[in-house]
Amino acid sequence: MLVTVGGLLTDENQNVLDQNKDSIPGLYATGNCCGRRFGPQYSTPISGVSIGMAITLGGEVGTIVVEL
Repeated sequence: MLVTVGGLLTDENQNVLDQNKDSIPGLYATGNCCGRRFGPQYSTPISGVSIGMAITLGGEVGTIVVEL
């Protein structure tokens, strides 16, 4: 396995969702903990795409948390 292809379900603000797809207050998942980014498989011709997503999404969720 190179990345999580399942992972935790999140909403547009990276809040982790429960089995009813309701957000769990104060629980966030981002980067490689957040699944569904690559669909059923990880195939990319570009090395490091997973790291770039982790950096980008980490910055985004950091902005959301700071505003709380």
